Amino acid sequence: MILALMAATAATTDILGIPTTGLWSLTVPGALLGLVVIMVLGLIRGWVIPKNSHEREMALVKAHNGELLAINAEQVKTIRELNSQNSQLMEVGRITEAFFRATAPPDVDFGKTTPVREGE
Repeated sequence: MILALMAATAATTDILGIPTTGLWSLTVPGALLGLVVIMVLGLIRGWVIPKNSHEREMALVKAHNGELLAINAEQVKTIRELNSQNSQLMEVGRITEAFFRATAPPDVDFGKTTPVREGE
């Protein structure tokens, strides 16, 4: 009788001995799904990652952000200085162009065409 019972249960189980028929066949996927849900919930609520580790990592991030802000401030200062220099150079160009326009012969057209004089 025991052999008959073992034979009947052997036909309804897989290699690991887990039943493959009836409600028992849903236990393994249900258990895995439950573990996944518990892990996700633990990550969201902070049960999985210790508070000390989280605070340590956040302090490192804040320190790195401070370094990046200092670098950004230096770059902004450099960009403003370059813009100022470019404005000064453009003003020199305008003054020079105005000077040459005022002193050049009337047939010279600066910046638009190559000057051509008759007879050359």
